[in-house]
Amino acid sequence: MEFKVTINEYKNNVKDVHLSGSLDGNSYQQLDNEIKNILEGDVHNIVFNMKDLEYISSAGIRVIVKTQKDLKSKNGVLYFMDLKPQVKKVFEIINVLPFMQIVNNLNDIELP
Repeated sequence: MEFKVTINEYKNNVKDVHLSGSLDGNSYQQLDNEIKNILEGDVHNIVFNMKDLEYISSAGIRVIVKTQKDLKSKNGVLYFMDLKPQVKKVFEIINVLPFMQIVNNLNDIELP
């Protein structure tokens, strides 16, 4: 399944990053490049909307963990929304779920 990234602006310069398809060794670079472009600006909070993400590999996880670290260094937060069961299971297996900020919708984000 083809990977696609769609970026929307939310309140207070929060970026809503919608992921769809398979985030794997063939597609992780696309997300990494998009995140680099976002972080060059004055963005401190990103939401990964995973409603349409069908699969994530270790390469995709690396991009997400790196994004979380980069945002933390800017005093920002990475939020996750609409994790499908199979994607959530991957995060459970690698034991990062307790450290994730999961929201039900964009209105749940704590804005400055």
